[in-house]
Amino acid sequence: MFVVSNVTKITEALHKNLTDPELSVDDYMGDDQHLSITVRSSDFLGHSSLMCHRMVQQIIKKELGNDFIGGVVHALKIEVEAKE
Repeated sequence: MFVVSNVTKITEALHKNLTDPELSVDDYMGDDQHLSITVRSSDFLGHSSLMCHRMVQQIIKKELGNDFIGGVVHALKIEVEAKE
């Protein structure tokens, strides 16, 4: 059975739900549970950093379920930047 990684699921979800994102999703421990996301999108223009983080978290929750932190994903680092 083929299992889709969290990195792939998150990457696809962010591409699907954000306008023209530039992003990287890094599995920094090699276990598909410790992830670092860097994303730039014009969707972040005019929003606080906190709101942008919440936008990204909501997209991930929609894809992986509400218990993604502590369940499917153990640690998640998010960096966001508005793209002009």
